[in-house]
Amino acid sequence: SFAMPLPGMALAWSKFHLGADPLLPFRAAGLLACLAAYAIGARGGGRGRGAFFALAAALAALGPAPSDAEQVFYAFSLLVFLLLELVRLERGGFAPAAVAGLAAGFSMLTRSPLFLFPPLAAVLGFFSARGRVPGTGRRAAAALLFLACAYLPVVPWARLNHHLFGRVILFEEARPASNIITGAKGLVFSIEGDARAFAGLSRDESVYPW
Repeated sequence: SFAMPLPGMALAWSKFHLGADPLLPFRAAGLLACLAAYAIGARGGGRGRGAFFALAAALAALGPAPSDAEQVFYAFSLLVFLLLELVRLERGGFAPAAVAGLAAGFSMLTRSPLFLFPPLAAVLGFFSARGRVPGTGRRAAAALLFLACAYLPVVPWARLNHHLFGRVILFEEARPASNIITGAKGLVFSIEGDARAFAGLSRDESVYPW
């Protein structure tokens, strides 16, 4: 439960099931991130802006070291969600809401910073669709569908954690502790070492009351 499951599943699938380079899914994600960036840039800005966006994504994503692989995967998932969210806000309706919601959910299976974003996006989509989707009930249903699809991918992960640990664990557990401790101590970067020992905390003590 320390990290979200999707990057580890992709690595294991490539290494143990395909017998390929474990970083293959992450390199593929880097290439696909360039396509997503191009599509985002080209929306309303032409091919030139799309190419500029794709070049920026390529410089950031291609050729990752193993320690950067999860970041590339997360960047790819965010770009895909952003593209589909733009489509949802532009068109409205149920299909774009479902697809954009699932994209948000799969980004949370890589890292969880977007976990509070879907409710805000649902409200924005509800009001921005007034000119394209007639009927308050229809817009509300699309917003609720977006919300449901956004959190649906997290349900199997939470159920697995409950089965293994006997309690509800929705996202990464204890992973932010090092950043919280070093930030509270006034340090800019996380430390290499045991941040809990640095704060005088045992392995079982929560960092939040500290």
